[in-house]
Amino acid sequence: MTLVLAFLDFPFLLIMVIVFAAVILPFSFMQLNAVYWTNDLKKIEKFLQANHKKPIMAFPLALAQGNRTEVVESVHAILAKHRMPIIQQVYSTILDLINRDYDAARASAEKISKAPLRAYYLAYVAAKKGDNEEAKRYMDSFDKPWMTHAMNSFLLKNEGHLKLAEEEHQKAIDTSRGIQKYMVVHSHKHL
Repeated sequence: MTLVLAFLDFPFLLIMVIVFAAVILPFSFMQLNAVYWTNDLKKIEKFLQANHKKPIMAFPLALAQGNRTEVVESVHAILAKHRMPIIQQVYSTILDLINRDYDAARASAEKISKAPLRAYYLAYVAAKKGDNEEAKRYMDSFDKPWMTHAMNSFLLKNEGHLKLAEEEHQKAIDTSRGIQKYMVVHSHKHL
């Protein structure tokens, strides 16, 4: 393709832009689709498996396919590799939840800088401790529908309404996309 464009006297910069658009953009779109937009769990899992050496991608796979030890190890790998404060804050909270140390999870969640995530994890901790009223107080701060449905599922399960809890869990799955959907489907096994 570049030889044809060069033969037609296209400027080099234009040739490079065309090659970039024709080759790199479709590949990038396929990756972004799997990460953020798709509803196809098989595509998401295939993407995660292809990128399993990246700790942040290994974690959802560990949730789906691993045991508790593998999940904990994947979180430790994320914390060791990624130094961004928000990643440290969220995955420290997740680690505390996996370890069922709800006081530490609450302390970790309070440090999360993004308000909707902070509210979600504080509500999650409250729900795990059986304090549904406290959990409900945080729900107005959720910014994604899946968060509300997932939390409703936890609260209904706490109240013994298992059928309604399952319906809310399905709504959480239906309203999430990409890797988040994959994690909503599989997170109940370990958290």
